[in-house]
Amino acid sequence: MRITPHLRIRTRLALAFFIVLTLMAASGVASLQQAARINASAVLIAESWLPSIQLLGDLRAQATLTRQTELRHLLAAEPAQKGEHLRFVTDADTRFQSLMVRYRPLVLSTEEQRFYDRLASCWKAYLQSLSMTLHLSEQGEGGRAQARTLPFGEGLKRYEDLQDLIEQDILLNRQGAQQAARQAENDYQHAKAFLAGFVVLSLLCSATLGLALTRSVTRPLGAEPGEINELMAQLAAGDLRAIPPPRTLAPHSVLAAVIRLQTQLGASLEGVRRASDAVVSATEQIAQGNAELASRTEDQTMGLQQTAAAIEQLTAAVQGNAEHA
Repeated sequence: MRITPHLRIRTRLALAFFIVLTLMAASGVASLQQAARINASAVLIAESWLPSIQLLGDLRAQATLTRQTELRHLLAAEPAQKGEHLRFVTDADTRFQSLMVRYRPLVLSTEEQRFYDRLASCWKAYLQSLSMTLHLSEQGEGGRAQARTLPFGEGLKRYEDLQDLIEQDILLNRQGAQQAARQAENDYQHAKAFLAGFVVLSLLCSATLGLALTRSVTRPLGAEPGEINELMAQLAAGDLRAIPPPRTLAPHSVLAAVIRLQTQLGASLEGVRRASDAVVSATEQIAQGNAELASRTEDQTMGLQQTAAAIEQLTAAVQGNAEHA
């Protein structure tokens, strides 16, 4: 991965942080989606399948109690007991229908709807057989004898059909709950694998991005910022000793420029030193020439003085000779 070199450092840092934050946000969104799927399965189990099983169990218990009360009514000899049983059986339909009303919103599938409709029909058929049995039981001894045969004939068949339907519906809801539990487990496993892979991918991307960002910042420098500051401080202090370049040095890096600056400053100072030495040598030569010229001038002055003295002497001698002549 190579970050565009013309971008400023702050832009590169902002871009790197944006990518990291994007990965974190994507991880969070993916986690929420997986958690939502798991939660949907859990809610389906807690708010539909399990309550349906519980209500169907209550319906089965209500049907069983109604059946037991029917048989007790036929066996009871006291009118008070028969009246109590009759009131219970009369209220059984209200209790059963109340449970059916609570069960209706929990129906999820078409198959379960068919069970619901058949359950209502079987209960209605059983109630008809039960009403016939109770009616005959109040018609004297002959009616009671006939009533005792109904619960073990058509009434028994309708009761067993009702119980079979309830059991099949319970089995359907159990299978739905188990399927939802398996789906939740699969979603959890998929979420765990996905998040593990996403974390590994995020770590790899973050590491690659960090390395690329580090190289994009340090490669133009050629060295650590502290090392470059130290070298510049040495140059500012006048230390122009050769800087050993690293093994791999980018030709356009700051360190390469500092090394070139050091080399050029050293070469310039060396040239200045040589020029200074030449000026000093020429000055010494000029001074020496001036000293020689002064010496020759002094010698010439002394010669002129001697010549002037000789001329004066010659003039005096000529004058003396003129006077004597």
